[in-house]
Amino acid sequence: GDLDEAAVATWLTFGSRPLGDRTCYRAVRRLRPGHALSVERDAARVPRRGRPGEGAGPTGGPRGRGARLGGARARRGAPVPPPGERQRRARPPPLAFSRHPPPAPGWGGGASPSEYARIEAVRRQESLKIFYRPREARDLIAFLRRDGTRPAAGGRAREEAVRCAPAGQGVEVLLSGLGGDEGISFNGRGYYPELLRSGRAGKLWRELQQRSRSPLTALVADAVLPLVSPGAKAALRRLRRGKWPFRQNVTLIHPEFAGRVRLLRAAPARPAGVRRVQLWLLERGHLSERMEVWAASGECRGIEYRHPLLDRRVLEFALALPPEQFRRGRWSRWLMRRALDPVLPPEVCWNTDKAEPALLEQTRDAVA
Repeated sequence: GDLDEAAVATWLTFGSRPLGDRTCYRAVRRLRPGHALSVERDAARVPRRGRPGEGAGPTGGPRGRGARLGGARARRGAPVPPPGERQRRARPPPLAFSRHPPPAPGWGGGASPSEYARIEAVRRQESLKIFYRPREARDLIAFLRRDGTRPAAGGRAREEAVRCAPAGQGVEVLLSGLGGDEGISFNGRGYYPELLRSGRAGKLWRELQQRSRSPLTALVADAVLPLVSPGAKAALRRLRRGKWPFRQNVTLIHPEFAGRVRLLRAAPARPAGVRRVQLWLLERGHLSERMEVWAASGECRGIEYRHPLLDRRVLEFALALPPEQFRRGRWSRWLMRRALDPVLPPEVCWNTDKAEPALLEQTRDAVA
């Protein structure tokens, strides 16, 4: 079909910017989050079936039965089977697939990056079989040469390794953690501006004292600036590094094409407040696009991808929680850490480092 040139140009320029209901083809439209397609005779309707947060009160506290997390108890201290018992129940042990390259031969956990130590801690506790997939230059070249406008060929290159790895392993269902960052394991962005805006200056100061050695600097950077302008903190960070404060677009499109196509407008700026940020993230559409890519890829390989953290009950429970359940002092993702404390190894549950040097180094070697 005919290309939607504005959508194509925006996609090639910004990459991760959601396109709303538009795709790279004029005749193809994408269902927005919370919508459904209804076709009757010659008419088609796209009614909205739901909106995030409709089953939860605005200030915390589940409303009715909609925010119950299945039949599970949400309080800390609920009985958790010991690791040995969980292992006996799981026969054969589930397979796990990592986007990391295999660890170096003879790896003992001492000199290798901490990312392998965390993977190894979970593997050892749960008796998992880990499949690593080394990334080579030919894999990246093949990924870039595909028609990225097709859902099964889109997505991220790092995720492609995980999508391909289960093929031939007898895997029928693969679970992902998609949606955790926006829902139940949200990191609490917007909490400090929310405290400042609501006049809880004392609580805000105590929180910043626990988190930072320079609470006054943190007050300005993490509470005041986000209230003034959502992009002010990032602009200030770039300015301190000697860069132009406003991010410049790096486009992959031909200058002639760029001159005759108007890019699609960006979504509204991220608001301040924990629940507002969560709703903003859920409404953007990036989760729907990633689920679409995974589903199309799984259809080609006979694998069903499931995203349990995007279950509506889990999201409604997360959206009904008080803001302080997501950030407490120096800890982000507070609720998830507390809930998984009896389950996960400590080096995983209480980790604060998301750096992946081994993964990045291997990617650089592949493109060098």
